Amino acid sequence: MTDFLLDLGNNGWLQAAPAVGTCTTHTNTTLDTFGAGISTVTCPKGALIKLGSAGHAPDIVAASASAASSLTILTATSASTAGVALTVFQNPVLVGGEASGLTNGSAVLSSYWTNPLGANTAGVFDPSVDFLSAPDADIFFISGGAFTPTAGGFIYGWFIPSYDGGTTFESDAIATASSTVSAEPRSPDFTIALDAAAHAAGSTRWTQARTLNNASIQLPSQRFKVKLQNLSGATMPSTWAVVAGSRAIKWQ
Repeated sequence: MTDFLLDLGNNGWLQAAPAVGTCTTHTNTTLDTFGAGISTVTCPKGALIKLGSAGHAPDIVAASASAASSLTILTATSASTAGVALTVFQNPVLVGGEASGLTNGSAVLSSYWTNPLGANTAGVFDPSVDFLSAPDADIFFISGGAFTPTAGGFIYGWFIPSYDGGTTFESDAIATASSTVSAEPRSPDFTIALDAAAHAAGSTRWTQARTLNNASIQLPSQRFKVKLQNLSGATMPSTWAVVAGSRAIKWQ
């Protein structure tokens, strides 16, 4: 029989469990004075964070950190507060730091997430490094602010693979993406359906039309980028992200 191969410390994903504790905010982009479970933080540029207060939505880490006593994020917090709840996720963020205010019909290609692959690899995902060689992943959207999609609104997503180890990637579509023109000529690899109602900071929606026993999305076997197209009928908020979590199966 089969079962999920899970790291239950990270909500069932193979990535390392999130760092959970507290921090101090300063009405700027710095988080420091970690406590309550966090002494230092290690995470890549592009990682997702959540704050419990300081008037702040989910945000993205702006510079890689290694056993660091502070973090820099993209958006300034609105209050100087000590003891703010902090969660730093280790899951790959497919698109996040490059995603601000995407208009309806427009597309964005991953260019922000940074892993230890070397120079000129920002926005490139490696199945063995970022997904721990898992064959598939759960993928979800998280809003960093308010926006209201129209009825039937959604986000399309494509994996843009490389055939030569991460130097050359699948060519962009010749046509320009719009509300009536797909950003890629082939069917999307995943679709995220959105409500025709106000999404607030922290609102999440998961992929539909899943594969592999209706469990999650099958990943490419080679290095890849990710392209997303906003077909929500509205402009996306200034902060949002599409995040992945690796999942595998074991035989028993």
